[in-house]
Amino acid sequence: MPTEPSPLAPFDNQNFLTPTDLDYWNPFVSANRLTSPFGTTNRIVCTGFHGVLLDCWQADRNGQPHKLVKLSLDFPGSLGASLPGGGPGHFVYPGFIPGS
Repeated sequence: MPTEPSPLAPFDNQNFLTPTDLDYWNPFVSANRLTSPFGTTNRIVCTGFHGVLLDCWQADRNGQPHKLVKLSLDFPGSLGASLPGGGPGHFVYPGFIPGS
């Protein structure tokens, strides 16, 4: 979580599509995506501005937060980039490689 003062208040967020959701794979669905070994079961805290997520952190099994990596595109989503603020994002738990 941010350590410096910020006008953006952190908030809990579980509003992500994960690989178990069919819409996660649909490129025509503009929604925030999460690729994480925990799905949305472990606490996720984000900052955002006007509905666009900026940074997110997810707790590990011990409750320690890890900053999620925001991909430059909401892959496999493809339509949100023209939305205000770049639209939805795709966040990945650091170091997580699916299937490993």
